[in-house]
Amino acid sequence: MCAQYPLDPRLVDVPPLPPGGAATLTYCSNLQTENEPGYDVAGLYVQDVLADVPAESAAWQPRTVDLSPFAGQTVRLQWSFDTIDEYYNNFRGWQVDAVTVTTDALRCELTPPLLTGDLNCDGVVDFGDINPFVQCLVAGGCP
Repeated sequence: MCAQYPLDPRLVDVPPLPPGGAATLTYCSNLQTENEPGYDVAGLYVQDVLADVPAESAAWQPRTVDLSPFAGQTVRLQWSFDTIDEYYNNFRGWQVDAVTVTTDALRCELTPPLLTGDLNCDGVVDFGDINPFVQCLVAGGCP
């Protein structure tokens, strides 16, 4: 269930998404405004580009945004809400909760030279390979 709390414009930097796979942002949205075109504007920006505009709703609604085009990159997310003016602003506004970013299984592009131990497919064997390695050990093997 989504909790309620006010949201100011926020910037969130998501760590680099794994290359070669699907990535999805999901969040809960609850938007109540004066519902007049051009006023009370809400939107989610990905890398400074408008990616999602929530609908007016009396209840929480799940929202989904495909982040796959940003695979291998650090992604900047910004939830923005602007009332535009000082009139008719006695509505709830925009509430956001339960923000998650999910990715499918890591897929390395098999282009030589391959690096043994490069489990996060970034081209180097470093500290970032430890967590995927441990996850494989706990799971009893990697796909």
